[in-house]
Amino acid sequence: MAKTKKTRRLVDENFVYCSAIRYDYERRTDCELHGCDTICRCGSIVDTKIIDINIIEVFEHVKNYCCRKLSTIEEYCVERILRMFKLYDMNNWELSTCNGYYGEEIEGIFIDPKNLAVTIGRHIDEVLKTKSNDEKVKYILELEYGYLLDEFKDKKFKKTKVKKEQLHFGAKGHHIKLDPLVVEQYKGYPLFKAICTQKEDVFRIIDGYHRCAALEDNEECEVLVTV
Repeated sequence: MAKTKKTRRLVDENFVYCSAIRYDYERRTDCELHGCDTICRCGSIVDTKIIDINIIEVFEHVKNYCCRKLSTIEEYCVERILRMFKLYDMNNWELSTCNGYYGEEIEGIFIDPKNLAVTIGRHIDEVLKTKSNDEKVKYILELEYGYLLDEFKDKKFKKTKVKKEQLHFGAKGHHIKLDPLVVEQYKGYPLFKAICTQKEDVFRIIDGYHRCAALEDNEECEVLVTV
């Protein structure tokens, strides 16, 4: 039986070469003290900070290091893992510097702390080696919520296109309290908008309230529906 390849170690992945993360810093020099000529070689980097993270571009970078081309459901699962562990949070990243011929340079951007990267990598490995798409989806639901609803345990999932007006936000209390900033982040979200159950032409949202709230009126989207 062929061995299952694993993703590369996320703990070692350097995100400085992709456009997902924007950063800033101050550069300090004292050329007179260090005897620089016309070219400054004494610059030091201070006050580094992450100023913006595009989580979809982080996802695009991460999926390139998986063992093979991912199915749409696998892409969805990997992206959900990144969000579950808050890789959109600037506090979960670290800038590193190194010395060069022209002073200090930004060397890398890494997931921080390291054990967070290890945990994310482990869950990506697990979901990719799970055999069926249905079990992959259930893995993600259980990872996010801590358990699987009884109505999902013996179900399969199919991809279906629906319009926003067909989606039913059953948990009204949760719906009205959605964070508008999070909803805004999901504008143009390219993956499955929700996991739903279906009754005739109505699709009850089980997971994906923020994603569905970000849809424009009459916008069509793709969801996963139990069968």
